[in-house]
Amino acid sequence: KTRIAKPVDDELAKAVGMADLAALKDAIRSSLQREYDGLARLKLKRALLDSLAEKASFPVPEGMVDAEFAQIWQRVEADLKAGRLDADDQGKDEATLKAEYRTIAERRIRLGLMLSEIGRTNNVQVGQEEMARAVQQEAMRYPGQEQQVLDFFRKNPQAAENLRAPLFEEKVVDFMLELAKVTERTVSPEELSTTTA
Repeated sequence: KTRIAKPVDDELAKAVGMADLAALKDAIRSSLQREYDGLARLKLKRALLDSLAEKASFPVPEGMVDAEFAQIWQRVEADLKAGRLDADDQGKDEATLKAEYRTIAERRIRLGLMLSEIGRTNNVQVGQEEMARAVQQEAMRYPGQEQQVLDFFRKNPQAAENLRAPLFEEKVVDFMLELAKVTERTVSPEELSTTTA
């Protein structure tokens, strides 16, 4: 038996649920565009946060850093046990890793406090509609159990509040990007994906 490539035509498109080849090409093009837009957004957000972190040097509450470090270190230990430690971390002793991840925890807390203050002083808020969409999207991550997830969030408003933090952060980032001078340039898909890795 040998594999024979199917011709790329309307029949192939119909086999994958599209009306015709043009519709299949549009769907693929749209999917790729969403992926590239997401990667570009990640790169832009990282550059913005790096710029903020460079300009900020204030002491952060030790208790917050300890809690953030504990969460990070728990994941690192799980990765160590599972043998899937980052390539950058391999070969480093525990003391070095702990020092590096404590620095990361401190940076996260500092950036979180800055984003929170920027949002507060500029009246950035997450509305009820946005929260409802976030809960709906979370429910859709569990096919067949959507109603149970929605019921869980309805009965546990505090759990729904955990969805508010990332929404708030994205809105604050959007607010800052509106004020920032952003320059666009064309890059290859490989360059886009490697610079955000």
